[in-house]
Amino acid sequence: MIMTKGYIGFVLLFLLIFQSHSFAQGVATISVNIANSNVDSLKCILTLNSITKNKEEVIIPKKNNEFSKTINLNNYLFITLSDGQNTIEGIIEPDDNITISYDAKNLDSTLVFSGRGSRKLSLCQDFKKALRVTLPERLKSLSKGSNSLESFFATVDSVENSLLKQLDETAFSISSATFNLLKGEIKGLALLNKYYGVEKLLNQSLLKLASGNSSSLSDKVMTDVKSLSSFNQSYYLSPQYLKAVYYVLAKEYEAKLANNKINKGLEEKYAYLDSKLDQQLKIPVRSMFLVNDMEESNDQDGIYSIYLKTFENNSTSEFKPFIEKEYALFRVGKKAPDFKLEDFEGKKVTLNDLRGKVIYVNFWFSGNSACHNLFGKLRVVKDHFKDNPNVVFLTISVDSKELWSRTLISYKTQGYHCYTEGKGMEHPIISAYKVNKYPTTCIIDKTGNFYSTTVPDQPLQLISLLDDALNEELVVETSVNKVSKRR
Repeated sequence: MIMTKGYIGFVLLFLLIFQSHSFAQGVATISVNIANSNVDSLKCILTLNSITKNKEEVIIPKKNNEFSKTINLNNYLFITLSDGQNTIEGIIEPDDNITISYDAKNLDSTLVFSGRGSRKLSLCQDFKKALRVTLPERLKSLSKGSNSLESFFATVDSVENSLLKQLDETAFSISSATFNLLKGEIKGLALLNKYYGVEKLLNQSLLKLASGNSSSLSDKVMTDVKSLSSFNQSYYLSPQYLKAVYYVLAKEYEAKLANNKINKGLEEKYAYLDSKLDQQLKIPVRSMFLVNDMEESNDQDGIYSIYLKTFENNSTSEFKPFIEKEYALFRVGKKAPDFKLEDFEGKKVTLNDLRGKVIYVNFWFSGNSACHNLFGKLRVVKDHFKDNPNVVFLTISVDSKELWSRTLISYKTQGYHCYTEGKGMEHPIISAYKVNKYPTTCIIDKTGNFYSTTVPDQPLQLISLLDDALNEELVVETSVNKVSKRR
């Protein structure tokens, strides 16, 4: 399946790409006044580039009943402020001098921005509300059918026009680059939600809609529908626009495969992407697909070929070292990151402690049905290797200690069990192993290197793969003092 947490997270979740602009070095000042709060500091996340995970965390201490921070920057960037209970998100740029005031017990009705850059932050809050509340709730309230789609499109247009009007009112106080970024956010919001509407209210892809009877839709809506698969490269810096482009292309590619309109394969897939993307969008969108395909595909050589073609004329792209790092981490034969976790008996375990054994690693949490389904499938595999001390089934839970231990006891789950020590998904092992969906599994060989990162969940296939890993023979090449493997 193309969509993963990695996507909800990409995607899924929040995508932002920054490239160089002609800003001079400057500063932005943020001051925050909070009523009814006992915290003594705020967490501030500065996002330079969310695709390449280039973020910085800053702690803003409280002084004289106010939280204040001066930030050096030479570009616009996204900022997230959190008091542990409430979160404020927006964009700042050089010369901003913003004061934020609110009541911690009632953020929505008390939030006030003032100072240079305040209109921009206010627009960001309205955008966030439209993205996470207004449009999702409207879509959820509608029944399926063409009339509902027309109604939803009208709602999306109304929200888009309102946000664009606010943006026009801020134009005099923001840079042209920031203006275009925000416009791309709004356009991406509209594009993504209209595509959601087609999917959920008509149960169709654009491919199916274009080839079927669409006489029940008005000319305006049909024009809008047809425009959903045409993209504007001028918004290539907008995270929301990139999210929309990625989602539309991923779903339409799935539809083409299902309807035999395209051959399955990486070359065919990326040729399709190139046919839909202008030059400015190609690198960021290809990079997003590459990251996903590294997790989903076992064609490592094919992925490497796509990587080379992606950057053959863009050797200085900021995405090149990022993709290289991602590819190196999960390519078979690369060293698995070390870790230190607490096991069920309260002892600390590291990867080095398990050296010399084949390790099946499974990241999971108790509330996920897919995790429990996998545990069910693994019973046969674990029984097969129960007398082999050289195979370890290592489960790593992101649950709290109490929930983790209670679940293991209740379900009598087999294996060697560890958990992320109360840090949940924030534990370093989660990012080190690129866990962005659950369950996530991999196999580590006897030397501590990745043996497989596309592990089958079918028992017979998994047993065969683990047998292969066990039978891998180490050969010492004394002339060059290296260790290699022979199968």
